[in-house]
Amino acid sequence: MPERFDPYLKWLGIRDDERPPNHYRLLGLDLFESDPEVINAAADRQMLHVRTYQTGSQAAISQQLMNELAAARRCLLNQSTRIEYENLVAGQRGGSTSSQGKATGEALPDFQFEAAPSSDQLPALKTERAKQSVSRSRHTGAKTAITLITIPLGGIAGVSVAILLLWVGLGLDPFGLIVTPDPTVVQRLDNESLEPSPQQNPKPKPKTPQPPVQTPTTPTPTTPTPVTPTTVTPPVTPPVTPPVTPPGTPPVTAPDNPAAVERPVVTKPPVIVRIAVPDAAEIDAAKQEISDIFKADYERANRLAGQDRRQALQRVSKTIATVIDRVPDDTRNYALYQVAIDVGKFSFDFDHTLALVGQLEERFDVDGLQVRYEIFLYWQEKIPLQFPVDQHSAKLIEMVPFAIPMISQAQASNRLATAANYANMISQCYEQAGDPKWAAAMRKMADELARGDR
Repeated sequence: MPERFDPYLKWLGIRDDERPPNHYRLLGLDLFESDPEVINAAADRQMLHVRTYQTGSQAAISQQLMNELAAARRCLLNQSTRIEYENLVAGQRGGSTSSQGKATGEALPDFQFEAAPSSDQLPALKTERAKQSVSRSRHTGAKTAITLITIPLGGIAGVSVAILLLWVGLGLDPFGLIVTPDPTVVQRLDNESLEPSPQQNPKPKPKTPQPPVQTPTTPTPTTPTPVTPTTVTPPVTPPVTPPVTPPGTPPVTAPDNPAAVERPVVTKPPVIVRIAVPDAAEIDAAKQEISDIFKADYERANRLAGQDRRQALQRVSKTIATVIDRVPDDTRNYALYQVAIDVGKFSFDFDHTLALVGQLEERFDVDGLQVRYEIFLYWQEKIPLQFPVDQHSAKLIEMVPFAIPMISQAQASNRLATAANYANMISQCYEQAGDPKWAAAMRKMADELARGDR
């Protein structure tokens, strides 16, 4: 009998006592982690690791686990679903754990994972809980109403029984509720006759209505009137006056296909036209003008060292970025983007610098993938020179999550060579960080992408 393959244990290190794993455990996060950057980085790391098994004998299981990781990432990156999921996990941790099953996967494509409920199941769980709550409230309300009705009825019945016992057994009527007839009145009623006396005038009987007497009449002979044929004249149809159409109203015509009237009008999304890159000589002149304006700030930052210098350069880059679009000149705006990106690159501010590249790519006709690739190469080369030795590995690994999405973006654009370049660069970052396993995985991916490009 072949040994059962357990991807949770072999690939993610999740043992039986942690089954079924919740989203946090799947991504290797602390319980109830809420930082989007930490969640994104953890998801990229786990998915990149599992993706390395997609070409082996466990390809189907790898794909199923990739789907679970993607669902966990979507749930935790959305604030509303993450809060609902936190409440769900907290409730499960507070309750009994006897219902948690054990993952028993076979080394077959139909391996069944037993992950915790996904974000798609949260609305159904909430609806079920709401139904249970309404049912409980209705049951409680019915019991309360019955109790409120039973108490006064029981009291009334008790008082009635007490009065009956006093009256029958002792002949007492404490509340004067039993009415005893007056004997004189009873005697008088016995002596009186039910027949009316002669002095009494009986009521007259109602008269029966008699039918009216009809007198017979002699019919008078009539002379028949000759029928004169008449000519039927067809009705005259009045002329139809066309409705008066206000000026400027488009004519209304009947469609060939009546069903076409009910079809919604489909409008194409607007085509975003990006601005062409200005002339190189004009860009250089504008960049020199901008550098002269911010020269004092740039020199002041360069007089510092280490982290202080990097923070000062971040402030300069963000200040330059605030000036963009304040001048109605595409050449100067393009130059402002380039100067702000260059200064941000020197400050090693990954998030701000790459966001500026995204804005530049949306507005101007530039190759955003190539611009980012050159910036990543600069950071890969300069991080060992600009940061202390004990920070080299951490800073390189911090940069990797920003580069990994570029592989998928290049693949979507059918630029496999560019995707292979990114994979090679990430592999070198892992080698510099002292992680040969991930370096080999990314190098393998780069080779596959390069073969697909040929």
